[in-house]
Amino acid sequence: MESGMLTEMEREIASRIHIMPLGFEEERVYESAERLKADKVILLTHEGDEEETEYLKVVRAELDKRGIEIELTHCDLFDLYNSLGKFADKIREYENEDVYVNLSTGSKVTAIAGMIACMVFEATPYYVRAGKYEDAPSEIKDIVELPKYDIKAPDDQLIKLMILIQRHSDKGEVVTKGDLIDAGEEMELPFITEHDVKDKGQYRILDREIVNPLKEAGYIKLSKEGRSKRVELTDDGREAVNAFRSFV
Repeated sequence: MESGMLTEMEREIASRIHIMPLGFEEERVYESAERLKADKVILLTHEGDEEETEYLKVVRAELDKRGIEIELTHCDLFDLYNSLGKFADKIREYENEDVYVNLSTGSKVTAIAGMIACMVFEATPYYVRAGKYEDAPSEIKDIVELPKYDIKAPDDQLIKLMILIQRHSDKGEVVTKGDLIDAGEEMELPFITEHDVKDKGQYRILDREIVNPLKEAGYIKLSKEGRSKRVELTDDGREAVNAFRSFV
């Protein structure tokens, strides 16, 4: 498994970028970076850690010793949407490079988030198997490239409208269905441009292609605002915006 992956990684490329969440791991970070000839390692550390952990100090020193560039960034390693958003940001930032994601070094949450991000974007997930698991994983046994399947993020128009709702809500402004139609016209979103209808017809399409899917996903809630329908994000909707805003 590992030898096949190395053959793939040894082809001529600009840079090999490895994204690795850092929890309580050391060897599975720096050993895999060396074996897979990483040019840069992006370490995702927990945003609640005010001081540099001993694990980070060791990993920094070992990567420096191997001449591997380090980039530090923070996210909530135990929050799916926050982690997913950070993976998405970094994969897209380095979209012209070869990006690999180590799923074995963080939390279970970051493993799920990293795998989803790899399936949505062009990144390669892998898992580092240790020979020993007492105290901390050590004596790296092999590195396995994991299979991934293409999945789609929510439609761009759904994400764009959720971002718009959040932006106005944060300012204390009410968003109605009519506002969503106006925004769709201004941004030339498919639910407007792909249908030659006006007035009530636009509201029916808005409900079918925007409002109903977002309600079914639990991302928005509706309430009456005079004669109009007010559209608000739920807590899950706000979390989804954090995760998916990098997808558009």
